[in-house]
Amino acid sequence: MQGYEQFLEEDYIIYNKDIVLRDFVWIEKIEIKNYKAIAYLEEPYEMVFFDLEKLILNGKIAFESCEVFTTQKWEEDKEIIQKEAFFTQRKNQKEFDENINSFFRKKENSNQEIERKYRKLLDLPIHGQLEKTQIKTAYKIIVKKVHPDVGGTHEAFIEVARAKDILLENVI
Repeated sequence: MQGYEQFLEEDYIIYNKDIVLRDFVWIEKIEIKNYKAIAYLEEPYEMVFFDLEKLILNGKIAFESCEVFTTQKWEEDKEIIQKEAFFTQRKNQKEFDENINSFFRKKENSNQEIERKYRKLLDLPIHGQLEKTQIKTAYKIIVKKVHPDVGGTHEAFIEVARAKDILLENVI
């Protein structure tokens, strides 16, 4: 352990390039294992450990999407890292926007399919604006055929009632 104490007092930077997150970090402890100095970071990064010699030699050490930098190496590489971060953020924002748009398109298509299904169920026109009286009249006609008291099923009655309610929600 002798000779490594100075590294416990230095500041380091941990950087996650996938989410473009930078944080300051310190080494909590150093252990010698198999003739290597293994450094363990302080909370909340205590699960990160690495060969301290490699960090000292290269100024940084990389993992999956994270890197630990000495402050000197960070300053040297900062401009390149910031440019990469800009492009990563743009890419992430584009993916996010595409996912949101896809979600709303699917939801809109799903809502249109549901409305089409319920219009068919109540024998209403598939296209065009409906009026409340039109929906209620269609409901009364269909419910007389599907109500359990007249030989229909409970499930069919519930579905017709749901169709009426959903279509009435969409009437202006």
